[in-house]
Amino acid sequence: MRRSLLVVDDAAVASPGMPLPCVDLHEQRGRMVPVVAAELWGIENNLSIGNMDFEEFA
Repeated sequence: MRRSLLVVDDAAVASPGMPLPCVDLHEQRGRMVPVVAAELWGIENNLSIGNMDFEEFA
């Protein structure tokens, strides 16, 4: 199972589209990619079933 962490902070909430920093906790620990809140479901779904790797989104 791939693990990632989403960070909801004041900067993300105040920005248009709420780009949430998504942090890789599996292969490249600490690597971050911004994820627009409305598209979060697609990334979470693909990571959780192993359809795509974090690197493919980064």
